[in-house]
Amino acid sequence: MGTGSLRRQPAKRKPQQGTDKNNPDSNDKASKGPTPRGNWKVGDRYNSKHTGRDTIYLNPLPGNSVFGTSRDPTTFRMHGDSSKRPGDASEGCIVCGPKTRNTIYKNDGGGATVTVVK
Repeated sequence: MGTGSLRRQPAKRKPQQGTDKNNPDSNDKASKGPTPRGNWKVGDRYNSKHTGRDTIYLNPLPGNSVFGTSRDPTTFRMHGDSSKRPGDASEGCIVCGPKTRNTIYKNDGGGATVTVVK
């Protein structure tokens, strides 16, 4: 069950990301490219010192393009942005505000599907 659409926001680029950040052609580049295309099951949420409150695990579903890359499919999350350096919070995860994360999480108790498209 889809929960709506997510748009990638333009963000200040980290030096190591360069032209890979938010570039769908860089799905295969760990810590640089965006979350790979495909369906992701929304997993549990937790509080993290690194990614903040209500960070959500994203679990790739069969057919997800992450399986055709060298990226570790267990490393993707949905979390908030950096308050100190907006636009620099992610190394390939989906970044969105707490209201969006809570809406997605509450949609199906953590069992919703998020689809990443080009």
